[in-house]
Amino acid sequence: MSNLLLIDGTALVFRGFYALPPLKSSQNVPTNAVLGFFNILVQLLLDRKPEYFAICFDRSEPTHRKIEYPEYKANREKAPDDLYTQITLIRKILDDAKINYIDSPGFEADDIIATLSKNSDKLNIQIYSQDFDLMQLISKNITVLKPNKSPQKYEEIDLQKFKEKYQISPSQVPDYKGLAGDSSDNIPGVPGVGPKTATKLILEYQNLENILANTDKIKGSLNQKLKDNRELAILSKKLASLHYNVPNLDYTKFDCDNIEYQKLIEDTTELELKTLTKKIQNLQSTLNKNISLKTQQTLFEI
Repeated sequence: MSNLLLIDGTALVFRGFYALPPLKSSQNVPTNAVLGFFNILVQLLLDRKPEYFAICFDRSEPTHRKIEYPEYKANREKAPDDLYTQITLIRKILDDAKINYIDSPGFEADDIIATLSKNSDKLNIQIYSQDFDLMQLISKNITVLKPNKSPQKYEEIDLQKFKEKYQISPSQVPDYKGLAGDSSDNIPGVPGVGPKTATKLILEYQNLENILANTDKIKGSLNQKLKDNRELAILSKKLASLHYNVPNLDYTKFDCDNIEYQKLIEDTTELELKTLTKKIQNLQSTLNKNISLKTQQTLFEI
């Protein structure tokens, strides 16, 4: 099967920005997020050598989740102006070099990734993100590449590793968040229910609906917490559940054939990010070999 690499682009911009100290070109253009973003992107593509890849971005308009629950992600501080400036710059460079990226009004990057992951019966899919929400997609053919402290390093989490680490199954992540919430996204969960209790309940009752249907069997103050916050738990699970219906997505449009490497080199050199040049040239050579191999395989299958 072919490999599809899906990248949480918004998170990658933030990671690139905070991984490096403030940098500016001689024209006073901030560049640390640009450098961090493309360093990690190039390394990812070199490591994984995908036949298809897409960088998925959030948009500024309210999403379905924000409309339903206005407090969703309301606890997040406004990002520095230098970061917003560089998001625009990164998108321009991606456009110039015809590098695959996508966003969709009303949806988050996570929903785009989830929709594209529906093709897991045809593909081996790797998802680059540290977002726990995306762990719910892990399956036989889907793994998550979770970044660690080193900017260009990550841990590959498959089905076995996930179960060993979290005890629950990936599909139970929304049930878990329905109970324990998620402070990073401002998902409330059930007040007073923490990770250990949430995991214990899920292992015993399998999902949030079964838990709420069996509150009379649950003893102590936990019984009352669940009864008092039933609707909040249901809402929290809904907020944590990914959408699989983002329109007009087709992974076959996201192959590696059309990257304009020279334009990418020109844009990054103009920003005085000269150390990227050799990495980009190496990427061009590696992916071109991969494209040639894919073509040969296709001809052989025919």
